[in-house]
Amino acid sequence: MIRVLIVENALPVALLLKSMLDAQAGLRVVGHASDGAEALRLVHALRPDVIALAPRLPDDPGGVETTRRIMEELPTPIVLVGSAQDRADAQTPFRALELGAVAVYGSPPQLGDPRADARARELAELLQAMAGAKLVRRRRARPADAPARDPAAPRLLAVAASTGGPLALAAVLGGLPVELPVPVLVVQHISKGFLPGMVEWLGSRCRLPCGIAADGAELEAGRVYFAPDEHHLLVAASGTRLYARLSDGEPVDRHRPAATPLFAAIARECGARAIGLVLTGMGGDGATGLLELRRAGALTLAQSPASCVIDGMPEAAIRLGAVAEVVALAEIAPRLRRALGLAPARAAAEADPDQFGVTTVAALDAADGQLGDAAGLTFAAQGEKR
Repeated sequence: MIRVLIVENALPVALLLKSMLDAQAGLRVVGHASDGAEALRLVHALRPDVIALAPRLPDDPGGVETTRRIMEELPTPIVLVGSAQDRADAQTPFRALELGAVAVYGSPPQLGDPRADARARELAELLQAMAGAKLVRRRRARPADAPARDPAAPRLLAVAASTGGPLALAAVLGGLPVELPVPVLVVQHISKGFLPGMVEWLGSRCRLPCGIAADGAELEAGRVYFAPDEHHLLVAASGTRLYARLSDGEPVDRHRPAATPLFAAIARECGARAIGLVLTGMGGDGATGLLELRRAGALTLAQSPASCVIDGMPEAAIRLGAVAEVVALAEIAPRLRRALGLAPARAAAEADPDQFGVTTVAALDAADGQLGDAAGLTFAAQGEKR
């Protein structure tokens, strides 16, 4: 039985959330705190397995300080439940992730919502999975005996990530140079409304311009394109040029966007001249698409399960035989540099994931709702920023 602590200022919301979670098999709400100070007291008194923490508390707007203190005093998996209220809050959840929170989830289920039961199950599944998130350092996986062959003149890099992905992406993208010779396409599973803030936050953590892909945008080297909410991100080639294509087709593996359609499109359009990477995350999205990439001759990489917050996605790809090389998080950026023919990063210029002070295993290993379109974050057709 997974024991849950709810941290929520609004009592009606907390009671509704408790009722919905208690109705889910395998979960039991053991306490409710209305502010950060009470949350700290109850964490010590109740020792919950996981915490559902609202991002707005009367003594801690954003929940950032509460997250920091919990992770310092008694590390416990924290899931942020609730959307940022305005543009100024867009990056707040990701500051909490820097400090050790393991996942974000949109607004909690509401009475009268026709999807309330489905959303309650969704949140329950996330809390159950996060209760087992790795918050301490794990031994690194042994390097592969023989690194996979690098592709000839790669045309792009495609990345799939889910739970734990924002911090893993910060570590990987932060280790890549501004003169990157390929575009980077990313599918990150995240609750609706959080994407613009995450993209802006990642843009502040790396040298590469980061934006949300627009349909028809020409993909430019040295830019990072994220799949938008509710759309699959695909690729189309025309001569030497590559373009982003968006699709509102059916979810794949319950996800839209999903990584498998992206990887499959790249296998068709680019063949061996591509790199596919699967990072930390729940479920198995990306595995079958990565297998298509590998069969096309592309270089396929997976984050080592030991360095993941949640290892479901890399493990699924590894089991399927889709992965040519398993790489610890700290080594992914250097491995990509080699595959792209780039010089190793100078020590002083290396990304320093430990600067975030993160306590999740992914960051430790690297050291050894609806906001709408955020201005300047969407790459329009022709590669210009709106």
